[in-house]
Amino acid sequence: MQDQATRIAVGLVLLVALWIGVYWWWPAGTDSGVSVAPPEKTPGGTNTARPAPPSPPKIEPKIEPRPPAVESPPAKSIAVIPPEFQEYTLKSGDTYSTISLRFYGTSAYASAIGKANPLLSPSNLRAGRVIRVPKDPKNIQGVPVKAGSEPRTPFSEYVVESGDTLSKIAATVYGESKLANLIFEANRDQLKDEDSLKIGQRLKIPPKPSQ
Repeated sequence: MQDQATRIAVGLVLLVALWIGVYWWWPAGTDSGVSVAPPEKTPGGTNTARPAPPSPPKIEPKIEPRPPAVESPPAKSIAVIPPEFQEYTLKSGDTYSTISLRFYGTSAYASAIGKANPLLSPSNLRAGRVIRVPKDPKNIQGVPVKAGSEPRTPFSEYVVESGDTLSKIAATVYGESKLANLIFEANRDQLKDEDSLKIGQRLKIPPKPSQ
Protein backbone atom coordinates (compact mmCIF):
# COMPACT_ATOMS: atom_id res chain seq x y z
CA MET A 1 0.00 0.00 0.00
CA GLN A 2 2.83 2.31 0.82
CA ASP A 3 4.40 1.74 -2.63
CA GLN A 4 1.10 2.48 -4.34
CA ALA A 5 0.70 5.74 -2.45
CA THR A 6 4.24 6.70 -3.35
CA ARG A 7 3.55 6.08 -7.05
CA ILE A 8 0.39 8.18 -6.93
CA ALA A 9 2.28 11.04 -5.28
CA VAL A 10 5.05 10.89 -7.84
CA GLY A 11 2.50 10.86 -10.66
CA LEU A 12 0.77 13.94 -9.29
CA VAL A 13 4.06 15.78 -9.01
CA LEU A 14 4.90 14.95 -12.62
CA LEU A 15 1.49 16.18 -13.79
CA VAL A 16 1.94 19.45 -11.92
CA ALA A 17 5.44 19.89 -13.35
CA LEU A 18 4.12 19.16 -16.86
CA TRP A 19 1.33 21.71 -16.45
CA ILE A 20 3.74 24.37 -15.20
CA GLY A 21 6.09 23.71 -18.14
CA VAL A 22 3.32 23.96 -20.66
CA TYR A 23 2.07 27.20 -19.10
CA TRP A 24 5.45 28.93 -19.17
CA TRP A 25 6.76 27.65 -22.47
CA TRP A 26 3.62 27.98 -24.60
CA PRO A 27 4.21 30.97 -27.09
CA ALA A 28 2.08 34.05 -26.41
CA GLY A 29 -0.07 35.79 -29.02
CA THR A 30 -1.22 32.76 -30.84
CA ASP A 31 -4.73 34.15 -30.79
CA SER A 32 -4.51 36.72 -33.63
CA GLY A 33 -8.17 37.66 -33.39
CA VAL A 34 -8.74 36.81 -37.06
CA SER A 35 -11.42 34.28 -37.57
CA VAL A 36 -11.66 32.25 -40.70
CA ALA A 37 -15.12 31.49 -41.90
CA PRO A 38 -15.70 27.82 -42.23
CA PRO A 39 -16.29 26.51 -45.69
CA GLU A 40 -19.89 26.40 -46.75
CA LYS A 41 -21.59 23.09 -47.17
CA THR A 42 -23.42 22.17 -50.32
CA PRO A 43 -26.81 20.50 -50.12
CA GLY A 44 -24.98 17.19 -50.59
CA GLY A 45 -22.92 17.78 -47.50
CA THR A 46 -19.54 18.48 -49.16
CA ASN A 47 -17.58 21.57 -48.23
CA THR A 48 -16.95 24.12 -51.00
CA ALA A 49 -14.84 27.25 -50.95
CA ARG A 50 -16.74 30.59 -51.05
CA PRO A 51 -16.44 32.12 -54.50
CA ALA A 52 -14.51 35.41 -54.79
CA PRO A 53 -16.68 38.53 -55.25
CA PRO A 54 -17.01 39.63 -58.89
CA SER A 55 -14.69 42.39 -60.11
CA PRO A 56 -16.38 45.77 -60.75
CA PRO A 57 -17.09 46.41 -64.45
CA LYS A 58 -14.40 48.41 -66.27
CA ILE A 59 -15.71 51.81 -67.28
CA GLU A 60 -14.28 53.09 -70.53
CA PRO A 61 -13.80 56.89 -70.66
CA LYS A 62 -16.28 58.61 -72.94
CA ILE A 63 -14.51 60.64 -75.61
CA GLU A 64 -16.56 63.41 -77.12
CA PRO A 65 -15.99 63.86 -80.87
CA ARG A 66 -14.12 67.07 -81.71
CA PRO A 67 -16.26 69.51 -83.72
CA PRO A 68 -15.01 70.13 -87.23
CA ALA A 69 -12.80 73.18 -87.64
CA VAL A 70 -14.55 76.18 -89.10
CA GLU A 71 -12.53 77.79 -91.83
CA SER A 72 -12.54 81.55 -91.74
CA PRO A 73 -13.36 83.26 -95.01
CA PRO A 74 -10.32 84.52 -96.90
CA ALA A 75 -9.48 88.13 -96.29
CA LYS A 76 -10.45 90.46 -99.06
CA SER A 77 -7.50 91.75 -101.00
CA ILE A 78 -7.10 95.49 -100.89
CA ALA A 79 -5.19 97.51 -103.44
CA VAL A 80 -4.16 101.14 -103.23
CA ILE A 81 -4.16 103.63 -106.07
CA PRO A 82 -0.94 105.57 -105.47
CA PRO A 83 -1.09 109.36 -105.65
CA GLU A 84 0.58 111.16 -108.54
CA PHE A 85 2.11 114.61 -108.41
CA GLN A 86 3.58 117.16 -110.76
CA GLU A 87 6.06 119.87 -109.91
CA TYR A 88 5.22 123.55 -110.07
CA THR A 89 7.58 126.50 -109.64
CA LEU A 90 5.98 129.24 -107.60
CA LYS A 91 5.54 132.66 -109.09
CA SER A 92 5.22 136.00 -107.36
CA GLY A 93 1.81 136.37 -105.74
CA ASP A 94 0.98 132.65 -105.81
CA THR A 95 -1.16 131.17 -103.06
CA TYR A 96 -2.57 127.68 -102.69
CA SER A 97 -5.95 129.07 -103.77
CA THR A 98 -4.62 130.64 -107.00
CA ILE A 99 -2.63 127.48 -107.77
CA SER A 100 -5.76 125.36 -107.22
CA LEU A 101 -7.72 127.66 -109.51
CA ARG A 102 -5.05 127.40 -112.16
CA PHE A 103 -4.74 123.61 -112.10
CA TYR A 104 -8.28 122.54 -111.29
CA GLY A 105 -10.42 125.47 -112.36
CA THR A 106 -11.56 126.02 -108.77
CA SER A 107 -9.94 127.25 -105.56
CA ALA A 108 -11.70 124.52 -103.54
CA TYR A 109 -8.63 122.27 -103.62
CA ALA A 110 -6.21 124.71 -102.00
CA SER A 111 -6.10 122.51 -98.88
CA ALA A 112 -5.25 119.45 -101.03
CA ILE A 113 -2.18 121.26 -102.38
CA GLY A 114 -1.25 122.24 -98.83
CA LYS A 115 -1.46 118.60 -97.68
CA ALA A 116 0.78 117.58 -100.58
CA ASN A 117 3.42 120.00 -99.23
CA PRO A 118 3.23 119.55 -95.43
CA LEU A 119 6.65 121.09 -94.78
CA LEU A 120 5.82 124.34 -96.56
CA SER A 121 3.68 126.89 -94.72
CA PRO A 122 1.04 128.70 -96.83
CA SER A 123 2.46 131.98 -95.57
CA ASN A 124 5.94 131.07 -96.81
CA LEU A 125 5.25 130.69 -100.53
CA ARG A 126 8.12 132.46 -102.33
CA ALA A 127 8.77 132.80 -106.01
CA GLY A 128 11.21 130.17 -107.27
CA ARG A 129 10.25 127.45 -104.80
CA VAL A 130 9.16 124.14 -106.30
CA ILE A 131 6.07 122.47 -104.84
CA ARG A 132 4.09 119.34 -105.59
CA VAL A 133 0.65 119.60 -107.13
CA PRO A 134 -1.47 116.41 -106.98
CA LYS A 135 -2.84 115.31 -110.33
CA ASP A 136 -5.94 114.13 -108.50
CA PRO A 137 -6.70 116.48 -105.59
CA LYS A 138 -8.74 113.73 -103.90
CA ASN A 139 -5.81 111.31 -103.86
CA ILE A 140 -3.06 112.72 -101.65
CA GLN A 141 -2.02 109.63 -99.66
CA GLY A 142 -3.39 106.77 -101.77
CA VAL A 143 -6.96 105.56 -102.23
CA PRO A 144 -7.75 101.97 -101.09
CA VAL A 145 -9.90 99.92 -103.46
CA LYS A 146 -10.73 96.24 -103.94
CA ALA A 147 -8.03 94.35 -105.79
CA GLY A 148 -8.81 94.19 -109.48
CA SER A 149 -11.08 97.22 -109.45
CA GLU A 150 -8.37 99.85 -109.60
CA PRO A 151 -8.17 101.69 -112.93
CA ARG A 152 -5.20 100.92 -115.11
CA THR A 153 -4.57 104.59 -115.80
CA PRO A 154 -6.22 107.77 -114.56
CA PHE A 155 -5.91 109.39 -117.98
CA SER A 156 -7.88 109.21 -121.17
CA GLU A 157 -6.51 110.20 -124.56
CA TYR A 158 -7.39 112.92 -127.07
CA VAL A 159 -6.05 113.23 -130.62
CA VAL A 160 -5.51 116.84 -131.68
CA GLU A 161 -7.44 117.92 -134.79
CA SER A 162 -7.14 120.94 -137.02
CA GLY A 163 -8.22 124.17 -135.30
CA ASP A 164 -7.96 122.71 -131.81
CA THR A 165 -6.78 124.76 -128.87
CA LEU A 166 -6.42 123.69 -125.26
CA SER A 167 -9.46 125.77 -124.32
CA LYS A 168 -11.52 124.15 -127.07
CA ILE A 169 -10.35 120.67 -126.03
CA ALA A 170 -11.15 121.42 -122.38
CA ALA A 171 -14.64 122.59 -123.39
CA THR A 172 -15.08 119.36 -125.38
CA VAL A 173 -13.88 116.86 -122.75
CA TYR A 174 -14.82 118.69 -119.55
CA GLY A 175 -17.54 121.08 -120.64
CA GLU A 176 -15.45 123.92 -119.23
CA SER A 177 -12.81 125.80 -121.22
CA LYS A 178 -11.22 127.16 -118.03
CA LEU A 179 -9.70 123.70 -117.37
CA ALA A 180 -7.33 124.11 -120.33
CA ASN A 181 -4.34 124.49 -117.99
CA LEU A 182 -5.15 121.09 -116.44
CA ILE A 183 -4.55 119.48 -119.83
CA PHE A 184 -1.40 121.55 -120.38
CA GLU A 185 0.13 120.55 -117.02
CA ALA A 186 -0.55 116.87 -117.75
CA ASN A 187 1.29 117.13 -121.08
CA ARG A 188 4.31 119.25 -120.21
CA ASP A 189 6.53 116.44 -121.47
CA GLN A 190 5.40 117.16 -125.05
CA LEU A 191 4.11 120.75 -124.98
CA LYS A 192 6.51 123.70 -124.77
CA ASP A 193 3.61 126.11 -124.22
CA GLU A 194 -0.15 126.21 -124.52
CA ASP A 195 -0.03 127.09 -128.21
CA SER A 196 2.33 124.31 -129.39
CA LEU A 197 -0.36 121.84 -130.43
CA LYS A 198 0.19 119.67 -133.49
CA ILE A 199 -2.40 117.87 -135.56
CA GLY A 200 -2.41 114.16 -134.71
CA GLN A 201 -0.75 114.75 -131.38
CA ARG A 202 -2.04 112.48 -128.61
CA LEU A 203 -2.75 114.30 -125.38
CA LYS A 204 -3.29 112.77 -121.96
CA ILE A 205 -6.57 113.95 -120.47
CA PRO A 206 -6.63 113.69 -116.66
CA PRO A 207 -9.97 113.08 -114.90
CA LYS A 208 -12.08 116.10 -114.27
CA PRO A 209 -11.82 117.28 -110.67
CA SER A 210 -15.00 116.90 -108.66
CA GLN A 211 -16.61 120.22 -107.84
